[in-house]
Amino acid sequence: MMRALGVSNAFVSALCQIEQTKLSYAFRQLRPLSNEEGLLLATTLGRPIELRETIAPLQIDLKTPKNAKAVLPFVSANPIQHEEES
Repeated sequence: MMRALGVSNAFVSALCQIEQTKLSYAFRQLRPLSNEEGLLLATTLGRPIELRETIAPLQIDLKTPKNAKAVLPFVSANPIQHEEES
């Protein structure tokens, strides 16, 4: 998910409010995240990916945690519907 978004551990840490050290350990499979943190991570990163794919070819700047945090409440309140390609 992080590669798909092109973001760093620091970005994900700021966005999800999970310590960078915890993320680093989890990504290197040294110490797992709690179930709550894992779910938060998956849902928080999944929504911007879904949004980006839905509005393609338009570009949306999700490179800073501030911008991403501003978009997430809108995305959560407005379900994304994919149109079938003909």
